[in-house]
Amino acid sequence: AAARFRLKVAAVVGFVALVAALAVWALRPSGQGGPVVDAETHDVAPAPRAAVPRDTAATTKGGSYAGRVVDAATGKGIEGADVLLVATDEDRKATIESLEADGTGDPLEIPIFGAYKTSLHRKTGPDGTFDMPAGSDRIVALFAYQRAYSPGMISHTKATPLEPGRKHEIRLSAAGWFKGLAVDAITREPVGNVDVSIYLQTVANRDRPGADAFASTNAFSRFQSWVATELGPLVWGVQPRPGDSAMHVTTKPDGTFEFGPVMKEVQLEFVLTHPDYMWSHYDELVTLASDNENREGRPTLQRRLRTTIEPGRTVEKTFPLERGREVKGTVLDSTKKPIPDVDVALEHVVQAGQHLWYRFRQRHGRTDKDGRFHIAGLSHPPYVLRMTHPSFDTFFAHGVKDASNDTYVMDAAGWLEASVEDGPADKERYAASVTVIREGTTVPIRRLERVTVEKQAFVLEKLPVGRYDVTFSVGKLIASPVTITVRAGEATRAAFRLEEAGTLVVPVRDARGQPIDPVSVELEAILAEGSGKRAGVLSGREGMATAEGVAPGRYVAHARALGYVVGASAPFDVAKGRTTTVEPIVLRQQAYLRIESMKDEEGRTPSGVRVDLSVVEGGAAARPVMTNPTGRLPVTPGSVILKAVSSDGRTFERTFEVGDGETVPVEILLTR
Repeated sequence: AAARFRLKVAAVVGFVALVAALAVWALRPSGQGGPVVDAETHDVAPAPRAAVPRDTAATTKGGSYAGRVVDAATGKGIEGADVLLVATDEDRKATIESLEADGTGDPLEIPIFGAYKTSLHRKTGPDGTFDMPAGSDRIVALFAYQRAYSPGMISHTKATPLEPGRKHEIRLSAAGWFKGLAVDAITREPVGNVDVSIYLQTVANRDRPGADAFASTNAFSRFQSWVATELGPLVWGVQPRPGDSAMHVTTKPDGTFEFGPVMKEVQLEFVLTHPDYMWSHYDELVTLASDNENREGRPTLQRRLRTTIEPGRTVEKTFPLERGREVKGTVLDSTKKPIPDVDVALEHVVQAGQHLWYRFRQRHGRTDKDGRFHIAGLSHPPYVLRMTHPSFDTFFAHGVKDASNDTYVMDAAGWLEASVEDGPADKERYAASVTVIREGTTVPIRRLERVTVEKQAFVLEKLPVGRYDVTFSVGKLIASPVTITVRAGEATRAAFRLEEAGTLVVPVRDARGQPIDPVSVELEAILAEGSGKRAGVLSGREGMATAEGVAPGRYVAHARALGYVVGASAPFDVAKGRTTTVEPIVLRQQAYLRIESMKDEEGRTPSGVRVDLSVVEGGAAARPVMTNPTGRLPVTPGSVILKAVSSDGRTFERTFEVGDGETVPVEILLTR
C-alpha cells in the first residue's frame, strides 16, 4: 500500500508538471513557440522564449478598478467601449483517472497554472468612464475595445503593478487593417477557401535581435489563449478552435481576406493552409548587424520580419502559394476488396528545411468507395502513412515516396466484449491489466496496464483477425487465460472469472549448487487435456525468479540463462492466496563437440557430397544439428552420440562423454 501511495504521489506530481508545461505552451505568443520566430535552420542564436508571467501572485485580490477609455490621439473619452477585467483562473482544473490496479482510488482534479478568465465585462459611459468591482478575483489586466479603434490594454507588471483604484486609463489608437490575397505561385490565379491562421506576437527584430520588452500596454501575446477565446469573437468575429490560439479566417473565392482592427503593439504571423498547397514562409528575412559580429567563416544569421501595422494604416500583402507534392494510393482488405472511409494520416520524416508545421501536424486523406485516397500539399519526402478504420487493425506504411500510387492491405479486425465474474464487488469502475498474445507465439500483440472496467465489463477494440490467449488481472486477483477467436467485423465474447492469485518462487542453480544470475523462467500451464500453454515469463536475479499474481493451476517452469542448457521443473501446483516454492531447477553449462576434421577411409576430405549430422542425448530421438561459425556443435552435457551420414552412403557414429561446459574435439571418419 505504501509503495502504491508513493507511486500515486509521483504520478500526480508528474502530471502537475506536465499540465504546467502545457499551460506555458498553450499561452505561447505564436504558433511557432515564441514572440520571436527564428524558423530557419541556420538561426543558431534565437531570441529567448517569452515566459508566462511569474509575478501574478503579487497582484491584489478583490477591490474595484475604475477609470477611463480614451482616444490616444485626442485624449477624449470613448463612449460605449467594451471593458474586460482579466483575472487568473485559479479554479481551472483538469480531471485525470487515478484508478489503482486493485480497484481503489478516485479521479483526481489537478489545477491548471497560468490560465486566465474574464472576471467582468461592461461598457463605458458617455465620457468613457468605467467602474468594475473585482469580487474575489486576482486581476492581472484590463482590456478595452471599440469598433473604430484597435484594442488596448493595461496589465500587471512588477514595474507598474495593477492595483485597485479609480485612475486607470486605457488608450485606444486608430484601427490598423490588413488585407491579404492568396494566389497560385505559378499561374497567379486567386485561391479561395484557404484557411488563414493569424497569430498575435510581440513586436520583434525591427532594428535589433529579439522582442520588445514586455510593458503594461503591449502584452497581448502574453495572454494569447485568452485573446483568442474572448477577444476573438468580440473584436474579430472569429470563433476559437479547441487547443488553438490562432485567429482563423478563410479566403473568399477571389482569394482575398481581411483582418482588423490591428493594434500597433503586436506583429502578425500568417500560416496559410490549403489541401493542394504547401505550408510556406511568407515573411522576409532580415540581417541584423549585432547578430553577425565576430561570425567570420560562419553562415550569416537571419531572422523573420513579421507584419506590423501603424495606427490608421492599411497594409496589403500577396501570398504566393506553392503547390506541394502528393501521394496517392488504394487501400484493400485481405480479400482484395476496397475499403472506403479509411482515415489516412501522413507525417513527414525529414525535419530540416521545412516549415515548422510539418514537424507536428499531419496531412489527412480519406478513401472513397473504391478505396482510393489522395493527399497533396506535401513537402520533402519520405513520409509515414497511418491508416485507421473502426473495423480494421491500424496499418503503418514507412518510407513512402512522393508521387507514389501504391496498394496497401489492411488486416480486418474485430473486437472483444468481455464480462468479469467475482470482480471487486464495491466498485462499479476500476482499472485492470490485460495482455493479448497470438496463439502459438510468446510476444504480446497488446499489453494494457490500465483497462477501465465498468459494471464488470470491458471492451478491447481493433483486434486483428486470429486466435489469441488473453490474460486478465486486477491487483492480487487474476483470471486463468482465455483463448478467443477474433473474426472480421464481429464481436467476440468472453468471460473472465477472477480469483485470488498465488505467489511463485523458482530457484535456479548450476551443477555446483550456486545461484545463476540473471535467469529467465517461462511458465507453461498444464491444461486439463494434458497439453501445455505459455502462461508468462519471470525474470530473476541471483538465482531466484519470483512472481506475484499467478493464476491458480498446474504448471511446469522452464529456466534459461546465457551459457546454460534449458532446464525444466517437475509439474507443480500454484494455490490461490499462497506462496509456492518449487524445487530448484539445475542448469548445466552448455557443452560442445568441436569438429576438428572430416575424412574418408583413404584419409581424404570428402568433396562433392553432403554430410548430415545428428546427435542423440539422454536416450531421446536423434536431432539434426549444424555447426556454429566456430565449428562447434552445442550439446547437453552427459552421454552424447554423434552420427554423420554422407549423400554417397558413408556413415560415422561414436559416443562421447561430455562434461559441463566442456568442448570435446571430434575427428569424423566416414566409412561404408
